[in-house]
Amino acid sequence: MRGLGQPTTTDECLVEEAIRYLPYVGSKVSRYEVVTVPAASPIRRAVDAVGARVQSTTGDEWFVKAYYPDIKGLHNLEEVADASDKAGALGVAPKLIDAAPAHGALAFELLGEDWHWGRLDELNSLAALKEQMALRKAIHNGPAFARERNIFEELYFYVDRARHSGVPVPPDFDWLINSVEDFAPALTSARMASVPAHGDGASSNVMINDSGSMRLIDFDVAGNDDPAHDLAAMLVETCFFKEDVRVGVRTWAGADDPSLFAKCMLYGIVDDLRWGVWGLVLFKDSPRQDVEFFKYGQWRLLRARMNIQDRDFELWCRSF
Repeated sequence: MRGLGQPTTTDECLVEEAIRYLPYVGSKVSRYEVVTVPAASPIRRAVDAVGARVQSTTGDEWFVKAYYPDIKGLHNLEEVADASDKAGALGVAPKLIDAAPAHGALAFELLGEDWHWGRLDELNSLAALKEQMALRKAIHNGPAFARERNIFEELYFYVDRARHSGVPVPPDFDWLINSVEDFAPALTSARMASVPAHGDGASSNVMINDSGSMRLIDFDVAGNDDPAHDLAAMLVETCFFKEDVRVGVRTWAGADDPSLFAKCMLYGIVDDLRWGVWGLVLFKDSPRQDVEFFKYGQWRLLRARMNIQDRDFELWCRSF
């Protein structure tokens, strides 16, 4: 671990700045170590913030997130802290210990060394899906979050940025977005409810310990949302084929549900486009060119393209 006042990297400087602004944890920390390396490919992990294990003079330890400057402006961190705090209180996520949202700093309880980021091969079994679903449903049944989420508005926000800032987009970009705009009104009208939801299916947002227990982390995009979108965001990242999605829907609903399956397939397309365009925008705007934002964005756009071209796409659009 490194003592305060001795940063040697940009990430360590960000961590020390975050520590200074945390009202409770910051007054106690004496040492820290950066424990994350940002990566966008093959999975999106630790690209929003530097993660550090911090320690007090008495041996207490916490996990501090120090948000990167190019990310901080994309989130309302007051809302992120609100969702993190409520999820932690439910026991489905690490507890939020301290926060300085205006300065891009959050501090959480530190999970033990037997915890690790989830990998896809650990998350797509039926038992693992059931465990993740239980965590997400617990959040759905919990207190409302401060943020109202609309995945279409998020997509259009990044599309607008892409179109006005010279982001390199694929030749069929307008067709991809128009395809979503065609079904967006019907899917919005068919919204099942508005419940607090994690809303991000990246495997790195699931922590697993040696006994197989799971916790959700990173509530950066969490908000009150359609539960069908929360399910879709998880399934689009954990299922290889649409028949796997169908199994996931059956597991969630307790029976085959063609309407929910169709919603999940369409929401999965929107989710892929949202994160795909996000990747292209960050490739253009972020100074962190060592992170493969462009590769990640192209992969998400490719999967959206494949599902729009699926022979059942029109059927999904008429199934609710």
